[in-house]
Amino acid sequence: MNPTPRRNSKTRPSATRRWQPAALVLFAAALLVPLAGCGKRGPPSPPGPSSQVTYPKIYPTQ
Repeated sequence: MNPTPRRNSKTRPSATRRWQPAALVLFAAALLVPLAGCGKRGPPSPPGPSSQVTYPKIYPTQ
């Protein structure tokens, strides 16, 4: 004996299932977008004009 028949659950997803993919994409974007700005572009270069750069130096061993 079934007091209330089930609705067509296969044809219409529930409200939480409908928003789940969008929420997952939003969550992934919120984590990855700040990481896109990390790091410096190009090779490292010494600060200041190249005529005043005093390193790399050869340091004494003793």
